[in-house]
Amino acid sequence: ASVDQPNFWDQVYKVQTERDIYEWYGLGYDRLRPYFVDALTELTPSRLSQPTRKLLVVGSGDSALSAELASEKALVQKWEVISIDFSSEVTDRMRLRFPDLTFLTMDARDLSDFGDGSFGAVVDKGLSDCIGSIGARQQYFQELRRVLVDGGRLLVVSQRRLQTQQDESDDFEESDLGDGWVCRREDIYGSLFVENDPKQPPFPQPGTDHTIAYFLLICTKDSEPANDADGVEA
Repeated sequence: ASVDQPNFWDQVYKVQTERDIYEWYGLGYDRLRPYFVDALTELTPSRLSQPTRKLLVVGSGDSALSAELASEKALVQKWEVISIDFSSEVTDRMRLRFPDLTFLTMDARDLSDFGDGSFGAVVDKGLSDCIGSIGARQQYFQELRRVLVDGGRLLVVSQRRLQTQQDESDDFEESDLGDGWVCRREDIYGSLFVENDPKQPPFPQPGTDHTIAYFLLICTKDSEPANDADGVEA
């Protein structure tokens, strides 16, 4: 099975029985919190085309990120956090682990259960790295764009350095996100993760802390994608 299919991850979660909370790339909420709080605090009602305080976490896995965002006290306005993952094995576990939160079994590439503009923000930590082709990534990110309100924000944590329209240069080929985004990028340095036991998730290699670049994209849904925005407003 491929990493972009639910049966692959169902098997992973069944085999790795000692998993409780696992943070991909070793980037726990403490490392991401300053960026996330700033990005969400900036989403005042005047910046959104319609008022919504719903936040969608896609590919939520067994990370504590959803719970941390739901309980974040630094945010003036509380967000209603909805988390989705296409592995029923992990959503069942997370519903037991966090009974006050919403975990739905759903493929983030098909959000047809949600109407256009349902969310003020979307968070992807690690999911995009499982989507192999640029065409599939564009289709995925356009589906996320559909469920965001105009002016809504997308936060993507990845190991792959995703190309955006703001990256146009001599070696620029094509935006991984497709049209209609205004993005800025932050580099976050962490450890090298290796996997050498199928019964255990990848673990950090000793002595590699703060040596491997991971990337955080902070993107705003541009309501007029034809106007080639310059990225300053993201």
